[in-house]
Amino acid sequence: MAQEAKEKAEIGFSILKIKAGNDPEHDIEAVKLIRQAVGNRVRLRMDANQGWTSGQAIRVIREVDQYRVDAIEQPLAYWDIDGMKYVRNKTSIPIMADESVHSPIDAVKIIKQNAADMINIKLMKSAGLYKAVAINNIAEAAGVPCMVGCMLESKIGITAGASLVAAKRNIMEADMDSFLYVKETGISGGLSLQKGVITLSEEPGLGITINI
Repeated sequence: MAQEAKEKAEIGFSILKIKAGNDPEHDIEAVKLIRQAVGNRVRLRMDANQGWTSGQAIRVIREVDQYRVDAIEQPLAYWDIDGMKYVRNKTSIPIMADESVHSPIDAVKIIKQNAADMINIKLMKSAGLYKAVAINNIAEAAGVPCMVGCMLESKIGITAGASLVAAKRNIMEADMDSFLYVKETGISGGLSLQKGVITLSEEPGLGITINI
């Protein structure tokens, strides 16, 4: 993980997200080694993917605080909103809700409980742009910033998500990496990626041409 992080930093990526949640000791060691490998100029986030208990989350978050981690994404199971609030109150690194928020109603629940500092919106999770915009509007009204993330969708979905990021001032972060792993044919145009920077097309709409 440290070697891959170093390689990504060397080609221009300035933010790296570390997958965690399988073993607390491993998670702490991974963050330590990655920080040593990439230095202090690269921002780090952690995503536990619902993998920790509240006790494990508090321990790991307190330990990795020294390694300048920006945010902890979904530390507990999606349904444990009370637990997320508890972890948030016991730690200093911002907590980001992901699997806990599929809909605007979910966003209201998280915000009412003060269970997260940020919300990760995914178009595939919220069923498209309309509900994604609604989630962001609710969060913005409550003073909660958002990030747009992704699953393993095609370049079409990633371009739509990146366009949403560019359009909304409350969406402060982007996690648009799946097109690095999903290879499709017959899709051209849309966003481009160079040295970790996404550039959107000047063409109408998403700027994508499909030929299948």
